Amino acid sequence: LDLTDKLAAPGVAAGGGAAAAAPDALDEARQALLAMGFSAAEVATAVKGYDGAPTDAQALLRHALRRLGGGS
Repeated sequence: LDLTDKLAAPGVAAGGGAAAAAPDALDEARQALLAMGFSAAEVATAVKGYDGAPTDAQALLRHALRRLGGGS
């Protein structure tokens, strides 16, 4: 599952482009999960317990999706 185009910073092409201020990874992951149709309560629960890099929105999103899908 490739979510690169879903997680690209607004105004920046997914394939690269001008360097822009990266949005907060947690907010970015939350917005992606909400856009996928998860409720705010589900999103809040799913992002808990993430201990990876705080700037890695893709890793945070993978963590949350595993939790939402019943994985560990």
